Amino acid sequence: MYALISEVLSMDNYSKYDVILHFPFQHLISNFSKLTNEEENYAKHHSTHLDFLIFNKLSKHPVLAIEVDGFEFHKKKLSKVTGT
Repeated sequence: MYALISEVLSMDNYSKYDVILHFPFQHLISNFSKLTNEEENYAKHHSTHLDFLIFNKLSKHPVLAIEVDGFEFHKKKLSKVTGT
């Protein structure tokens, strides 16, 4: 996936964007107040990340988050680590 995304972003139409692999989810959310306690705990956990984050090179603002294997996959993996 990373190679494919990098290839697309190398095209002239998308050259203003770049990609970060395994971006920590807690660094993306600035306001956790609308999340449930379970969602907030998950979002703030050090292991929780986005598979890929596309961002604008100039502004550094996120443009697109890509999760390949999904929340349920990571939730199960996190549950094994935390015992919840």
